[in-house]
Amino acid sequence: MSTCATKTTRIAIAFTASALLASCGSAETTGAGQKPQAPSASETPAQSGTPTPAPTATPSADPLAEKRAAEEERRSTSGATGDAVQKNTSVPGPSDYQFGTVDFRKGNGDVLVYKPRKAGGRITVPVTITNNGPKRAFYTVTVTVTAPGGISFMKTIQTSTTGVYPATTWPQEITITEKTDAPAKNYTIKSVDVQRDER
Repeated sequence: MSTCATKTTRIAIAFTASALLASCGSAETTGAGQKPQAPSASETPAQSGTPTPAPTATPSADPLAEKRAAEEERRSTSGATGDAVQKNTSVPGPSDYQFGTVDFRKGNGDVLVYKPRKAGGRITVPVTITNNGPKRAFYTVTVTVTAPGGISFMKTIQTSTTGVYPATTWPQEITITEKTDAPAKNYTIKSVDVQRDER
């Protein structure tokens, strides 16, 4: 083989090797330049063992919870009309005596004095005394009633020796006159005085 042919062969081999190296380098550069991508959830193989439970959401504060609880409490202690139910129905209240229209409220609401009425030919003034306090109490109630012609009556009643126990009502009717032909509308309550003593 001549020297010229040998040089030509060497040049061809060198050129081929250079091309191959350039091609490999380009492939390696492309692979190294890209960041590895994490497999998607669908591509991630399931792990063996007990699955991790989903995190439990912490319940947020409900601003209406207290209102709903209060409403349920109100319903449980109320009648169909929303009026408070008297739980101890064996103890009558002032309205149970049906004395009519209240004319005076005294003693922080303990003493109710009703309009005069005529019963059995007599003029009477109904009174109910309800002890709204925590202790047994004794009451003295003085009622002044006037009538046409400058007539005035002052009557006083006292509760019994046992007094009035808490949350109980003591009813009474004060007799203003004996039998009379005058109608009850002629009589007017002028004043009511109440004395209360707890023991």
